[in-house]
Amino acid sequence: MNNFKKSNILFNLISTVLKPAYFFLLIFLLSASGSFGQTDKEKAKILYKLPKYLSWDGSGEITIGLLGASNELTKELKKLSKKKYSYGKSFEVQTVLNPEDVAEFDNSILFVSEKYKKDYARILINLKGFQTIVVTNNWSDKKLLMINFSGNQKYQVNLRNIKDKGVSIDNSIESATGIVIIDAKTLLDESEQNLKNEKQKVKEQKEMLEMQMLKLKYQKKKLTRQKDAIEKQKEKIKLQKAEIAESEKKLIIKKKELVRLAEQGKIKEDELKIKTLEVAKQEKAIKEQNIKIEEKEKELKEKTTVLEEQNKEIEERQSRINEQKLELAKMGVTIEMQKNYLTISIIILAIILTLVFFVLRGYRIKKRQNKLLETQKEEIAIQASQLSLVNKELAQLSIVASETSNAVGILNKKGEFIWVNAGFTRMYGYTLQLLQHELGENIKKASTYPDIANKFDECIKDKKSVLYETIVNGRNGHEIWAQTSLTPTIDDKGEVAVIVLIDTDITIVKEAQAEIANKNKKITDSIIYAEKIQRAILTPDEILGDFVKEHFILFKPRDIVSGDFYWASQTGNKLIVAAADCTGHGVPGAFLSMLGISFLNQIIAVHEEKDITADLILNELRDRVKTSLKQT
Repeated sequence: MNNFKKSNILFNLISTVLKPAYFFLLIFLLSASGSFGQTDKEKAKILYKLPKYLSWDGSGEITIGLLGASNELTKELKKLSKKKYSYGKSFEVQTVLNPEDVAEFDNSILFVSEKYKKDYARILINLKGFQTIVVTNNWSDKKLLMINFSGNQKYQVNLRNIKDKGVSIDNSIESATGIVIIDAKTLLDESEQNLKNEKQKVKEQKEMLEMQMLKLKYQKKKLTRQKDAIEKQKEKIKLQKAEIAESEKKLIIKKKELVRLAEQGKIKEDELKIKTLEVAKQEKAIKEQNIKIEEKEKELKEKTTVLEEQNKEIEERQSRINEQKLELAKMGVTIEMQKNYLTISIIILAIILTLVFFVLRGYRIKKRQNKLLETQKEEIAIQASQLSLVNKELAQLSIVASETSNAVGILNKKGEFIWVNAGFTRMYGYTLQLLQHELGENIKKASTYPDIANKFDECIKDKKSVLYETIVNGRNGHEIWAQTSLTPTIDDKGEVAVIVLIDTDITIVKEAQAEIANKNKKITDSIIYAEKIQRAILTPDEILGDFVKEHFILFKPRDIVSGDFYWASQTGNKLIVAAADCTGHGVPGAFLSMLGISFLNQIIAVHEEKDITADLILNELRDRVKTSLKQT
């Protein structure tokens, strides 16, 4: 467990160190990729070509305004302005000094450089009501842009925003080289992608916050333990101080006694010296203890200072987490708004597509009706020739119906029997007269199928074949499983003429199905009982609960019994845990899992606690499995 924690901490440290490196590498690549965009000369040529595709109401000369353009772009565009277009129009180049002056331009094109990116929204507001087409450079918001140099020798055109300005666009712009048309679908796809990215960011931030909360929780526990240790040390120092005070009192008493004895002259000089040395030793020991106490007090003060600093750091982290939670809440609101915008866009797009669908459908129906009128004449002529062929086929079908082993009957639209074949009599023992006399003239009365009325009505209403299965009692008392099909025949007017009933004897099939179902039930019952045995030999949850208070076990067998197993055992102060995946699924895998659990229990039983290691267990388990399966 400790090794796992250390590796996890090391991984987090490496991730923290490497993330900025990846970030700066990404910034470098992005900045490098920008160098492959259009040159100022190419941008000037594109600006020169744009009026070819755009037309303003009643405008003669066109003005191209430049806000923040480079000297090279301005110079190149002025050179091109000396040429007239093939259709007689010309254009004038003017430099704009600040965003507030853009309102002077109407019926014109305004180029805004990256330098004024932050002023783009304000420029659009200033140009409200003017027929001015704004050309931007590397502008990211596709919803607002009109024409944008996007790099990689391409420029983006938002047809909707240009049309909203009242400027007409030539359809040939869509086939021009380097053009990327931005339509509702493009914006919708981009919005969905942005929404996914935002959700992913929120998810990652939540996970980061949870990780920080766990770290704070751990640090708080650590601080509490350190505080408890400091309190214990304080108590210990207090006791030592009390002992020293008591020793000092005893020394004072001894000194007084020595003085008294010296005055009285009742003690020898050697004894006095010995006692004096003892007193000096005790004083030295007391001084040493005082020094140690002072050092411990100093150490305690340092630890207290560290604790205070850690407390401050925890409070700062807590405040940062609270700020991040607020940010997440704001982002959640933003995402909800984006969801609403996206839903509205989808609804509008769906309405437009529905209208287009109905228009196209009406056109197709009209076209189809015209075709039908043309082909009906041909069909009438063909039907006359086919009638003779049908009569011949009916004669052949009559022979087939009399010889087939299936029961065939013909019913009118009311469900009354009007004819049955010889196969019907062979299968059930009823001729047409016997059937009508003993069971009834109508199928709704004669059939044993409980929902026959609805099935028959469905066949008439939908003019389609219906199938059903039921048990039929023959005239001799035998039960027969029959599959019945009711098929309508349609006349020239498209109405049901008669219903053809065909019964197939499926008794053998049903008996086989019943036998298979019974065998499957026995096999399943056996496997379910095997599952109970397997679960009984798995490690009880209490063993893990004694060592790891917060834990869970996810055990989901694919085929009732499992080819995977978990196992845990306690030996001395060690908890040994294994999660194993055996070869195969279901019953074969379950056999192997039971072998594995049995071998693990045997290995733990024959070895002492100090000798048990992961490699010993795995190697011995491998040898035992190979021996039991007779593998070399």
